[in-house]
Amino acid sequence: MTTKAIIIAIGSMAALALWLFKKYWSTDAKTRELKKRLRTVRTEMKDKLEEIKHAKSAEDEDMLMDTYNELDNKRLQILADLSLYR
Repeated sequence: MTTKAIIIAIGSMAALALWLFKKYWSTDAKTRELKKRLRTVRTEMKDKLEEIKHAKSAEDEDMLMDTYNELDNKRLQILADLSLYR
């Protein structure tokens, strides 16, 4: 009886471990690529915000804001692709 209970417990733990692996660590190439692009775009947005803070003139600030808005649109598109792909 104890051997049977131990086997059932080990099987349950293995099933739980497999489920957790599939849910959190196993992703396909497309998802990994989208997440990588998202990290890159967010880094570029952060850098662009720093440039906007130190802009010399209003024209420079407007030009940098346009670039920032383009990056934000790209970020939103990647997020939409990620949510559709899941």
